[in-house]
Amino acid sequence: MSKNSRLAHETIVVPDEVTEIDEFEPDYKSTCISCGETPTVLGIRHGKVIYASRMCGKCTWGDAEAADPANW
Repeated sequence: MSKNSRLAHETIVVPDEVTEIDEFEPDYKSTCISCGETPTVLGIRHGKVIYASRMCGKCTWGDAEAADPANW
């Protein structure tokens, strides 16, 4: 494996338990890693961000209507 290909990989830690999300909020400061659109999706639990999808609503849920945060 070349040095460049090793740099293209990242480790993702997946928790063993299911976490409930109270609500989804838009993050207008970041852009989608898939399509470059904004806002991206944040998952909120007890007032704190516990999930940052790094993708817009449309890419997160695979639905064009999810581009509008009002539909989350």
